[in-house]
Amino acid sequence: MLPDDSWYKEMPICNGGGILIKRNMWAVVCLTVLVGLSACGGGGGSDTTGGGGGTTSDTTAPKNTTASNFMINGGASSTSSPLNTISISATDSVGVTGYFVSETSTTPSATASGWTSITSTTSYSADLSFTLSSGNGTKTVYVWFKDAAGNVSTSVSGTIALQGIVGGGSDSTAPINTTKSNFINRGATAVSSTSVTLSISATDDVGVTGYYASETSAPYPGDTVSGWTSITSATSYSADVPFTLSSGDATKRVSVWFKDAAGNFSTSMSATIALHIDTPPIPPWVKWVYTTWTSIPSSGGAIYYSSPAIGDDGTIYVTNEGTATRGLYAINPDGTLKWSYLKGMPTVGVWDIMSSPVLGPDGTIYMQNERSNLYAVNPNGSLKWNTTNLFTSLAVGLPTPSVGSDGTIYIGADSIYAFNPDGTLKWRSNIINYVGSSTFRSGSAIAADGTIYIGGSGYFGDFPTNYGSTAIFAINPDGTVKWQYLMKDNSWIFSSPAIGADGSIYLGVETGAADTDNNYVYAMNPDGTLKWRYVVEGGRTIRSSPAIGSDGTIYIGTKAGPVVNAVFLALNPDGTLKWFFPIDEFAADIYCSPTIGANGIIYFGAETGFLYAMNPDGTLAWKYSTNNGINWSSPAIASDGTIYIGNNDGKLFAIGSNSLGLANTPWPRVHHDNKNTGRSN
Repeated sequence: MLPDDSWYKEMPICNGGGILIKRNMWAVVCLTVLVGLSACGGGGGSDTTGGGGGTTSDTTAPKNTTASNFMINGGASSTSSPLNTISISATDSVGVTGYFVSETSTTPSATASGWTSITSTTSYSADLSFTLSSGNGTKTVYVWFKDAAGNVSTSVSGTIALQGIVGGGSDSTAPINTTKSNFINRGATAVSSTSVTLSISATDDVGVTGYYASETSAPYPGDTVSGWTSITSATSYSADVPFTLSSGDATKRVSVWFKDAAGNFSTSMSATIALHIDTPPIPPWVKWVYTTWTSIPSSGGAIYYSSPAIGDDGTIYVTNEGTATRGLYAINPDGTLKWSYLKGMPTVGVWDIMSSPVLGPDGTIYMQNERSNLYAVNPNGSLKWNTTNLFTSLAVGLPTPSVGSDGTIYIGADSIYAFNPDGTLKWRSNIINYVGSSTFRSGSAIAADGTIYIGGSGYFGDFPTNYGSTAIFAINPDGTVKWQYLMKDNSWIFSSPAIGADGSIYLGVETGAADTDNNYVYAMNPDGTLKWRYVVEGGRTIRSSPAIGSDGTIYIGTKAGPVVNAVFLALNPDGTLKWFFPIDEFAADIYCSPTIGANGIIYFGAETGFLYAMNPDGTLAWKYSTNNGINWSSPAIASDGTIYIGNNDGKLFAIGSNSLGLANTPWPRVHHDNKNTGRSN
């Protein structure tokens, strides 16, 4: 052995040999020695695969290249089996020698139990089987890699929901989540409060025992997660439950799940809603949707004829013509059912309601059925009185009553009838239809002086002699005929009159097939003379009723012609065309009558299923799809801007707008006002 101060060092090499290295030669010789060591296959650093010890030179951990979003079952969000496939991968410049998979997030040491050894490789990937821990819920799986030097990689984790696994007993079937997709505030798209209502439902063969509602981003809540709400076990569960949205104006996403006593839990149902507290929403936005036929499951029904009415307390009234759901519905302003008077089988009758509800001065609600019988319903939903066998069946039309300022109710059937508020007959006009088919297929309009205007179609008798024609009649308050204006034969009037500021009367006329180029909008003077008539071209007919703007513009819709689309018309007070707007679906008609909002926007629906909002200059402000046709149901507008309209799927929509009530015009909507009185004063 040389002295310590000689600056020489003896280095061991293969098989017990050695080499003397002088200090000033160290840098040159060192490389040679290390290369030699590698060639020998022994000693040296920890990344050698032979025996012996030596110094450690690898300090770089493997790189974990596992993709977290595809780690478990190719990226699945849920599984019903504890045994799953995990896809893992890593790289290392020297070699990956093992992996560690666990549901615990603590990084393992290189010498911990649980590592799986693999043949050293610089690039490793594999699909492996892994058994999740027991119990339903969200499972998080972590994976690490190590090399021969004992370096351990960072972790990568993936999550998956284990569901449908029995917590005990023999029940292995999870509840079925039957919640509808638009379950927040009955289909609302925007709200101005964090407090909302969730309409949720589920079924289970044994029993639903709880629900979980959350804005969490986790795909499924675990069975032990706090926040589950317990309910009395039921095989069929449905409820409106309160929920508080997180703060801050934004679109919120709420999900709901259900579980049973065995620990099985359902898939989720999610819905979104925009929270607007600091910033008002941009119209249109849905406040809620009420489905009339949910009161009698699987019964169907359409809000085909009914234009909603609004009471002084904000209650919305609408009629439905479904086989089992025909009748009158009273809906609270929040979209919940107040009561319903079902005039359906088997208790009361079998005839469709073909009118809009009309509110009397005392809150009584009036409506007509297709036999023209009049029903009076108390404000609490009980029947007050009704007429019977008034007339034969009406095939089509909407003969809505009108109510005078003294409470007298006027209806059209085979003649004009006036009823006292107690249901007794006040008078019957001497205009009589003598062939047994309906004469009056629309509502009437009451002028400020009490004159009743109504259009009739059919063969009349006793006034003044028998004739067959279409006419508009002016009836005095005592039932005598003031005047009549005869129109073209083979015509029909489905349009209810509108009365202008100067007393002019406006309505549309549908001419028969032989006169497809002669359909008109009529303007009559109060004395019964013709003011003007506007020719609707293209074979388009009219079943819509007019509304009158503040400047005297007359708005009305048409049906489609044989080869042309339906149009929405704006006519000047002199009967010339101001503008028109064609709807964007061929063969779809406009039966709906327009409604003018307080800000001048004109609203109407069409068989396209859209509610259209038109600017006064004829440009489209917006449109909203109800996903089913809109026929004679015409919009009502509450003072807070809520627009109410029905569609052929039996749904009543509450849609937010910037029109705070009806316009202050002579006739802003069909039947004049939100109570559908048909009275101008």
